Amino acid sequence: LDGITTSTFDDACALSGSVVRGDLPVALRQLTALLVDPAFREEGWEQTRSAIKGYTGPLWNSPDGPVVQFVYPLLAGRDPRIGIPADKKIDARTPEEFRAWIAPQLASGPVEFSLVGDFDVEATIGELTRTLGALSAREPRGAKAFSTTLNFLRDRRATRYYFSGTAERPSRWEFFWRIRDPHTARER
Repeated sequence: LDGITTSTFDDACALSGSVVRGDLPVALRQLTALLVDPAFREEGWEQTRSAIKGYTGPLWNSPDGPVVQFVYPLLAGRDPRIGIPADKKIDARTPEEFRAWIAPQLASGPVEFSLVGDFDVEATIGELTRTLGALSAREPRGAKAFSTTLNFLRDRRATRYYFSGTAERPSRWEFFWRIRDPHTARER
């Protein structure tokens, strides 16, 4: 695969890439190997941490930093899925924790596959049957239930966060308020 890109969505992680027509069978075998026997290398972990720091470093010194670190999680009832944790919390995570979290999902989680481009349909179906199609049965999408409901802040007391940054950093303020659900177009 050329230029593999990873993405995250609300309910999934995705890999995407491109391959020349003749290399599609090899790419499908590589994808299958990733699911069956993933490699968790230390340098990959360090690259990921470095990429996260490349994002969070400037964020913490911008007007958005305190909002995503403190305000959004507070408004979502302190749900840990919302916001971005402080660097010390990110640094506290280990490769073993990541492996324990992701390995079962790779081994048995649902997989969706899309292919776009110029390819021989019959040959591709045969190759998919021998690779991804030969995987053991996988859990149906949504089989592992988790709460998708966020509980809006119930504690109505004033909450103050003090954040120290550079003196020339611009200020930021936002207003948030709850509206009943379902709401009308006028309320939106």
